[in-house]
Amino acid sequence: QFADEVWLWSDAMARTRGPLAPYELAHLHRARGDLASTERMLREAIARDGMRTATSASAATNLSQILATSGRADEAIPLLRRAIVAAPGNPRARYNLASLLRARGEVAEAREVLRVVVMRFPDYPRARTAWTQWYGPLPPDAPRPSTAPYAYDRYAR
Repeated sequence: QFADEVWLWSDAMARTRGPLAPYELAHLHRARGDLASTERMLREAIARDGMRTATSASAATNLSQILATSGRADEAIPLLRRAIVAAPGNPRARYNLASLLRARGEVAEAREVLRVVVMRFPDYPRARTAWTQWYGPLPPDAPRPSTAPYAYDRYAR
């Protein structure tokens, strides 16, 4: 099945110029543990539209995780900043940026970035959990999360 899916998306990548095919190929390679191919496909997804769509902004967010875990946070941070500009409705990029900034000791900026996530995306549980672990109680004016069962799903990938 893996080979069939790779063939399908590789064919689509050859026939189209959008970011979706390399983005999907990246997920296939990631599932197999092939981080070099994952990184290559995520970079291709970003390059295909210059991070003008949510797909390539998500690719940038995913790539930033690979970069950060391989000791390349200096490359991941500007990439996340670009992803936030391209897709301001994606809380994952902001959360990841806050985590990297905090790890580098840039605590004040990390707190502000995370505050934006807590305030604008109350259904993103990672941010709420991180806030309470790092800073204590949530801000008193933080909105309550939705009770809808699908609320978190839209941010999962």
